[in-house]
Amino acid sequence: MNPAGSVLIAMYGATIGKLGILNIDATTNQACCACYKYWINQKYLFFFLLAWRPQFIQMGGGGAQPNISKEKIEETYIPCPPANEQLRIVRQIDFIFELLKKLEISKNDIEKAVVKTKSKILELAMQGKLVEQDPTDEPAAGMLKRINPKAKIITDNPHYPQLPDNWAYISIDDVNSYESKSINPSVMPNNIFELYSVPVFSTGNPEIVLGKEIGSTKQKVEKGDVLLCKINPHLNRVWEIEKNSTNIQIASSEWIVIRSTEIEPTYLKLYFESPRFRELLCSQVSGVGGSLTRAQPSVVKSYLIPIPPANEQKRICDAIKSYLHILDDIILHLNN
Repeated sequence: MNPAGSVLIAMYGATIGKLGILNIDATTNQACCACYKYWINQKYLFFFLLAWRPQFIQMGGGGAQPNISKEKIEETYIPCPPANEQLRIVRQIDFIFELLKKLEISKNDIEKAVVKTKSKILELAMQGKLVEQDPTDEPAAGMLKRINPKAKIITDNPHYPQLPDNWAYISIDDVNSYESKSINPSVMPNNIFELYSVPVFSTGNPEIVLGKEIGSTKQKVEKGDVLLCKINPHLNRVWEIEKNSTNIQIASSEWIVIRSTEIEPTYLKLYFESPRFRELLCSQVSGVGGSLTRAQPSVVKSYLIPIPPANEQKRICDAIKSYLHILDDIILHLNN
């Protein structure tokens, strides 16, 4: 029988070195070593054994079923300060552990706040509220007319959210100059391709693969193209191809490709990541739900994009990158 207050340490298997303090008198099996000394503060003993756990694990032997003998535990020397100091040490460690719990809660709150802040920055940017407007900038309508003289350009319409002066709405279809070019990599088995696929989106880099390793036709893409994922649109996957390559750049059919000669690709990417666009994209999907939902390209092309003047697009992109860099630094320091 082990009295309440005994410190238990596991001696066998995957749990070797794990600790606990009995709240009641209890018996244990041979897999646990019970430590109890009335002249040592039991919580002080617990914290010592906790700090010593890596050494206990190293001392364990037995291959697939490592174990440490009770004798090895009992032969371990423990620094033993006066009773009052033991109590002060225990109180200080308890204080630190409690503080760490609060910090972890605070960290989670901060991470959630950062996500909301990023979303708010994009929202304000796409309303013309993140950077100042310059009245000397060429109005967006003039620039858009050069892109597509036949495009329907909206500068003032009560049915749409009010835009700042010199901004305009235009549909994705009217601004997109991309013409899909299918390519079958398997007919070039030894060529190296850079494949922008959905599974590797989270890595930030395309797959580098040989043509013989690609089993289906793809679409050819290039620097400046913006890829909008149509599968599971709630996951908010948007990819900007930021550099040219000596390899052939291709994308899977799960991406809607948007290319514009006049509009900053980074601005388009950021707009496609913004709350208003994501809400719109997710409101009109096909499929039975969950991972089977798809955005419909025929519908997406009719969506309107708020377009600022060319110079303001650059100012918006620079400001967003600066703010997001600061927020990412906050998360990095939290995790470190």
